[in-house]
Amino acid sequence: MKKHELRECIEKIKTGSKEEIKLANKALEKIWDDFDRESADQKEFLEMFISEFGNFEAIKNESNKIAFIGSLKYAFMSVDQDDRNFEACARFVLYCMTNPSGHIRQAMIHVGIYLIHFLRASFSDFRKNEQDEKLILKNQERIGKFITELDAMLEHFYERKYKRFKYISSLPPSAYKSLEILRNQLLCSEYYQKIFEEYQNKRLRTVLPQLVLKYTQLGINTVEDGFVCSLCQRRKKRLGSSNPLAKKPLIICEDCTIDGYMKDYGYKTRAAAAARRRRIFDVGYLLQDLLVDRYLAENNKKHIRELSEHETEQLFMLGAGMYNELFDKGDKIFLEEIFNQKEIEEKLQATLDKGEFDWDFFKANLEQ
Repeated sequence: MKKHELRECIEKIKTGSKEEIKLANKALEKIWDDFDRESADQKEFLEMFISEFGNFEAIKNESNKIAFIGSLKYAFMSVDQDDRNFEACARFVLYCMTNPSGHIRQAMIHVGIYLIHFLRASFSDFRKNEQDEKLILKNQERIGKFITELDAMLEHFYERKYKRFKYISSLPPSAYKSLEILRNQLLCSEYYQKIFEEYQNKRLRTVLPQLVLKYTQLGINTVEDGFVCSLCQRRKKRLGSSNPLAKKPLIICEDCTIDGYMKDYGYKTRAAAAARRRRIFDVGYLLQDLLVDRYLAENNKKHIRELSEHETEQLFMLGAGMYNELFDKGDKIFLEEIFNQKEIEEKLQATLDKGEFDWDFFKANLEQ
């Protein structure tokens, strides 16, 4: 594959006129057709498109953004073998599906199906050796996980007013409607519905391991003097949830909160519900740990005990802010459901490594 030809095609799609985009897409199709499937060239082709995701918002014209999304069908048909590249594409699909522009969301609806429907996820797709079986199971997991993240985004964008609409087509234009349309298209057959159902059954029984944190103490009594839970009416010390600004404030203990989480999300056991709910908090705490370690290393400190209480508190606040700023709802769901802690750490660390920190500015603010 000639890299400069592909680069020219992408640049024409990002900046060119309607006619130039048309010619670039024809050239792109020819490049794709000339590939040996699963070759190094095909992987390089995919990675070149992925490298453009971070430049998407710099594309000036909406028509060119739509054209770029349209060209991704060739990239999405190439993700079968590479887990990291699939994740990058999945993140970009969900990112575009929440774009304020309905035209951009609609463009991604048309292309997003290629990401899932071109995965080889049936045992009939292969001769059945051990390596093929592993890929099939991995692809089935990818499909289930992506739909689960999409469902989380639907929950995030849901508004009570949508309840009165019987059909998706009747919903007002919104990110919620676009996500619903994409979900329906992805689960268009019993084949994909079965894959998702089997994934969900396994997911809702899985007890995720407790993350090991360096600087956050878990299991402490959050209310020292205790309180009466609004649901079970028992005196407890572990606070699970509350809504102090509501007309009828509730203070709910940890046990009742877990029971409610289990019921609301359909977990098959209380242990699975408790472990999954714990991840909502602990992945953010894990990022704080990594940030503190970086601060210590870059400021010639050996242990957190060398920091003042105020310094530590401000680092934790910085970490919490970064977690909410750098990771959207879909990103967080993705991280929270990774089984292995080392893999979560690697992904968090990769994000931290992309930035530089002005620790002198940080320390100057501590003195104010």
